[in-house]
Amino acid sequence: MKSQWYFVAVLFFFASGANANGGIKSLLAQTPISQAHAQRLLDAVLGVGGLTTQPVLEVVDNPSYAIASVSGATPRIVVSRSYLSSMTQSALQFAFAHELAHLHLNHHSYIRRLRAENEGKLAAAPGLTDVEASRSLRSAFHAIELSADQLAMQWCVSLGCTVNDAARALSGAYGFRTSETETHPALETRIHMLRSHHETP
Repeated sequence: MKSQWYFVAVLFFFASGANANGGIKSLLAQTPISQAHAQRLLDAVLGVGGLTTQPVLEVVDNPSYAIASVSGATPRIVVSRSYLSSMTQSALQFAFAHELAHLHLNHHSYIRRLRAENEGKLAAAPGLTDVEASRSLRSAFHAIELSADQLAMQWCVSLGCTVNDAARALSGAYGFRTSETETHPALETRIHMLRSHHETP
């Protein structure tokens, strides 16, 4: 119930604060970010982070997620057209920075190793329950997301992004399900962690 209330509060904050004169109407009427514009925003984050990895930006119509990074010989950042249309420039830069942080910190390889190790533990230790193994894996996945958030915020501050921009990016990616999952902490937890590290009391 608390996380549902928080999500409503976040939405209200963005709607009321997007434009003092326009409110919700202004928020909904913003011009969608084009792929070319999105590429410029991504390039700005790459520059601030001093990153040598140059992922391909792929805009798709109907993905199963709002935005994600894909590792491999040709790293990619895949983003849905609907996500682009709902983001401000600063929010999108945080989203890009978060996915770039996953690539920069080699999180994809780490996740594959974690899954393999978890399967190995279950096979080698019959006394280890699925619940215990799942809890350990969940904690590791959550730590990965939080570390990507923190690095993304460090990069984005110099571009003028705020924690409110990050909150918008994250809430857009979560959709209406804001509670924690196996791989992601609850939206409220992530925003709280960003505020505690990047806002002056």
